[in-house]
Amino acid sequence: MKASAEKYYDPEVEIDWDAPPMPGVPWLSENRASLTGTKLWDDLTTEQRREFGRLQLGTVLIVGIWFEAALGVFLYHDLMVSSLTSNRSRYLLTEISEEARHSTMFARVVDKMGEDGSPISYPLPRSVRGLLPLLSSLVPVGTIMFTATLMAEEVFDRLQREGMNDPTLQPHARTAMRIHVIEEARHVAFAKEEIVRGYQEAGPLGRFMTRMTAAMTALTFPVLGLLNTQMYRTVGINPLKGFLAAFFGKQYRVNAQFLLAPIARYFHEAGLIKGLPAVLIWRLSRGLPDDVLTVVNRRRRRKAQKDRLRMAEATTAPITDN
Repeated sequence: MKASAEKYYDPEVEIDWDAPPMPGVPWLSENRASLTGTKLWDDLTTEQRREFGRLQLGTVLIVGIWFEAALGVFLYHDLMVSSLTSNRSRYLLTEISEEARHSTMFARVVDKMGEDGSPISYPLPRSVRGLLPLLSSLVPVGTIMFTATLMAEEVFDRLQREGMNDPTLQPHARTAMRIHVIEEARHVAFAKEEIVRGYQEAGPLGRFMTRMTAAMTALTFPVLGLLNTQMYRTVGINPLKGFLAAFFGKQYRVNAQFLLAPIARYFHEAGLIKGLPAVLIWRLSRGLPDDVLTVVNRRRRRKAQKDRLRMAEATTAPITDN
């Protein structure tokens, strides 16, 4: 809470909202655009590539608003079953207020991006609008939700930490990214503490669910930035064709590893990347860094060797008559 008070940034003041976007300046680095390296990307003009990047970053920021809204519901749920006067509860309230401020900032950035082209829209499907808040309120308080939270926060942090240090990007985006990175560092530290403590205290089922939550978030969260049909239609690409090219292209693995590598290493050290189902889903995400993948493969080979030895011993063991 002391750090929150000392490192407080007000986006309404820190960002020059009256300044127009800089003409011709990109919003997203080309090396993070999902179509980079595909034939579809090669066929786009320089301006179309910049427009695709603008729409993709806007889509990611809207996903961030969805996530922080769902997180707010969960944090209020946590607060309601906690000791309201404890330091932990006061920090929960602090985090809720910061997440609300970040959502407001993201919304204003997306609105500002509309001054540099067509307005960006990525509405939730009608069936999901009521379901998402309900599911957020039903998730049990504890490690599972903090695991999903940490996964999402780390993905945003990786993208924004790179973007805020890129002088070629729009100033509005860079300043918003810098504010978010600085303030989210506290949230990440808090979530890590909750996960480690909760995972150690959980039983076998709770640990399994935590591992599966981490794996499923790794698989699904990066995909949410690829589903906005507006990104593709605006630059003349069929949405289905564009999504398939982005999802199955070589760049997807590059971006997935870039976004997920730090949190994958942390979870691996904490024991959250193990067990056949979780490891399989992590592999499907294509986000495991090469060093973790090497260790996972080595562990799998050792287990297979032990299983073969046990089977061999069982088949060669003498049979005695009673």
